[in-house]
Amino acid sequence: MVIRINLSLGCPVVHLEDVVILREFLYVDTDKVRSLVAQMNGGVTEEIKEVEKKEGKGGVGVKGFVTREGVWSKEESASKSAADAVFPTLEDELYSQGYLADISADLGSLSEEDFGEFSESYPPGSVVRLTAPGRLFDARYVTQVLAGISAVVKGLVTFDSSLLAPKAAQGGKGRGQQGRPGVGKSRVQSDGLTNQLEDAIPDYPDITALSGTTAEHLRAIVQISRGMFSPGLHMHINTGLDDRIAVTARLQEGRRFLDSDAEILFARYGTEAQDWTIVGTIGTFPREVNPEQDANFVDPRTSKISRAETLRTINDVMRELGALGMADFPRYPGFSIVPFAVYRPIGKLRTYEGTVATGVV
Repeated sequence: MVIRINLSLGCPVVHLEDVVILREFLYVDTDKVRSLVAQMNGGVTEEIKEVEKKEGKGGVGVKGFVTREGVWSKEESASKSAADAVFPTLEDELYSQGYLADISADLGSLSEEDFGEFSESYPPGSVVRLTAPGRLFDARYVTQVLAGISAVVKGLVTFDSSLLAPKAAQGGKGRGQQGRPGVGKSRVQSDGLTNQLEDAIPDYPDITALSGTTAEHLRAIVQISRGMFSPGLHMHINTGLDDRIAVTARLQEGRRFLDSDAEILFARYGTEAQDWTIVGTIGTFPREVNPEQDANFVDPRTSKISRAETLRTINDVMRELGALGMADFPRYPGFSIVPFAVYRPIGKLRTYEGTVATGVV
């Protein structure tokens, strides 16, 4: 990048040439990206190699001393994966050829009344780019944080037993909340079912700082988390006027850059909303709730069970649960995005006040 500053008339004017946008990737579906690039260009460059080899020669110098006139044989091989360059290439080509539409401004000013027109303009399968504040969520991270409370409480009580709430102190040493034994042991299910995330939260002593908050309360939070958001990394974006339109994306594990544990991702990016850019295809637009729709498993013409009607009925039930916010399903008004990549730009231009008009961060 070249920056030229013109100080004529005391007013600095900055000219930028060949500005390169650097992307900090959170997620890239490399298989899908390579497939699209291959379809557009007939192939994908997987690797770039640079080899440099230099040679010299030796000889006999004065009085029999061996001299080196650059006797060397050096070979340098630099291998660079082209994977990081594949997505920017795809994004640029999709945009320049008219496949990609940036919907950030449209969604930012969209009302719920205009949502139907928006969905007609961008039907499922449309390639879109959206930049907006989004939140990351993972039920596994919720479990890890809440399960850690037990260890912290036990450590605090070990150093200072006065932190125990009065009722817990009367229960005796080594007994869990409400005087039950087994502090530090995870809850064991008695019904023989596979353990769920909430079973990782053990009982802990009742202390004054957490008065009224029991392990059962924390388990309930985890139950809600895993019920509404199936375990895995989710991105949730609220946009439109009054943040009424919800955009959701599920970031599939095993894809490039999404190789960190949940606690590492949240330690890096936190739980607050921040600007992310997501590029992908629109997955689906959910319909409005239709509570009067009847469940039907039988074909009235034949009086036999209809597989098609059964499938439709069960899917409609899941859609209704999603509309109530109780299932991992897009909710009206909103839609899902099947992501190619999620990133945030770095090295942005920032405007300063004072003698320097523009700087590069």
